[in-house]
Amino acid sequence: MKIKKIVGEERIIVNMEERVKIDLFPKYKNKIDQNNKLLAHLLSWLKSFNKELQDIRNSIPVERIKYTRSFLSHEYLDYITKLDTKKVEDLEQAVERLRHRLKLTYIWSFSLKIAVLTHTLLIPERESVELYIPYSSNDATAGKYPYPDYITLKKLLRQSQYPAIIIPFGTTLDDLNKWIQNNTVQINKVLSSMPSKKIVRMNEKTLLWGQIAWILKQDGIHSYTKMVKEIDKLEEKKLFVKDNEEDAKEKYQTPTADDLEKHCKRFIQYSSQLDSP
Repeated sequence: MKIKKIVGEERIIVNMEERVKIDLFPKYKNKIDQNNKLLAHLLSWLKSFNKELQDIRNSIPVERIKYTRSFLSHEYLDYITKLDTKKVEDLEQAVERLRHRLKLTYIWSFSLKIAVLTHTLLIPERESVELYIPYSSNDATAGKYPYPDYITLKKLLRQSQYPAIIIPFGTTLDDLNKWIQNNTVQINKVLSSMPSKKIVRMNEKTLLWGQIAWILKQDGIHSYTKMVKEIDKLEEKKLFVKDNEEDAKEKYQTPTADDLEKHCKRFIQYSSQLDSP
């Protein structure tokens, strides 16, 4: 299937088979972030993004792997541990350069890494407080958590970022409450030593449309009027997937060129404050 003149054949993927595929992380709790979903769909159609992924593969080099829903739950850890250490370092550095150039926040790092390896871009999950339960094939969690190795993978990815409380077998809720009460000083020290959540005075609409405008700038579109036209063309072809819920219509309505410019300038001004765990 061919798609013609969507945002210009020099910028858009023409062959559907070459487009970067979109998928979700193996889900067991978190709700999809609609902003990230929209950004992922935009990136997936840009020829420049496609080329950057291929350039990273060629420069390391690593082969493109077929992505399946079992990749994160079975194959990724095995693949990455067998990869040469220098290649792993080069992959990390290349992904971070790409992420910083597009001004994507740190939660995109792993998604971009998977995109390089598999040509599939996973929509990042929202960060939240989570409870990870050890998996056993014969316990009650077996049917509830269909991707046990993915949960293990998330633990490994986050162990250098977040402190943890170890709950031994046999611990009751009363035991846990007493432990927290008896260790409030230590807990407060740990919490106070963590990076504080930065408050950025940027509304959700500016965050979304400023990010979109910045990505289009990196793709060579510098006229905000032209950006709006390109976005409209994407919408006409139903390639730009928006949330149709009633309370989201105003947020996802394409802004005017003047408003898009304001969103972009504010986004650029405050984007560095967004990139912290």
